[in-house]
Amino acid sequence: MRIGLVQIASQKEDLHFNIHRHVQAIEHAVNQRIELLVFPELSLTGYDPKSAALMAVEPTDSRLAVFDKLSKTTGMILGVGAPLLTPGKPSIGMLLFSGSKRRQVIGKQYLHEDEIPFFSTATTANCIIADGIKIGFAICYEISIPEHFQKAVDDGCDLILASVAKTDTGMQEALQFLTTAAKQHRTPVLIVNCTGEFEGKSAGGGSSIINTSGEVVAKLSSQAEELIIFDSENGQASSVKEI
Repeated sequence: MRIGLVQIASQKEDLHFNIHRHVQAIEHAVNQRIELLVFPELSLTGYDPKSAALMAVEPTDSRLAVFDKLSKTTGMILGVGAPLLTPGKPSIGMLLFSGSKRRQVIGKQYLHEDEIPFFSTATTANCIIADGIKIGFAICYEISIPEHFQKAVDDGCDLILASVAKTDTGMQEALQFLTTAAKQHRTPVLIVNCTGEFEGKSAGGGSSIINTSGEVVAKLSSQAEELIIFDSENGQASSVKEI
């Protein structure tokens, strides 16, 4: 299976712009034979907890129908980050678009203490099976929770895919943890980060592919909007510049 990670910069509180930018990135990925294309944490709104309640969407939101259409026409499963309306505070989620199938929600089950005033925890499943590959998902802070990683391994996941919003320092710390976890569990890890700005900080980019030996076999730059691709059959990775 060919999995693409899209490293983009989202604009705070601008759903229209961010949808358009996602569409552009998807169109750039069409010729890469990608079967699953995933964006960073809260990519549709930008990572901004204080505005999450205002920007939260229903999983069935009609404004996102363009992703249903693109998934159907391209054959790609699309994973898009968004704050999701739930009773009380919104949750942090990833919406998976699979053509004509019902949209699937992957929710963040572990929140950082700074997120608790703004978000609620999710109780959704955190894995999917696509093209015979079982993929476990982690959303940002969850990568630092050993129990979350262990559960994915115990559930038989073939690889772990992490969607995050981190600074350069945060990405360095994440890679230290994930390279150790990948080697320990003999499980590839893919991590997609944003670029641009969030919460007044510079995002660190650096989206990466880690193999079963705990080696970073491919890594994007810190600032550019780029695409990185992983082929689960041969373990090879490649990148596409200037999406």
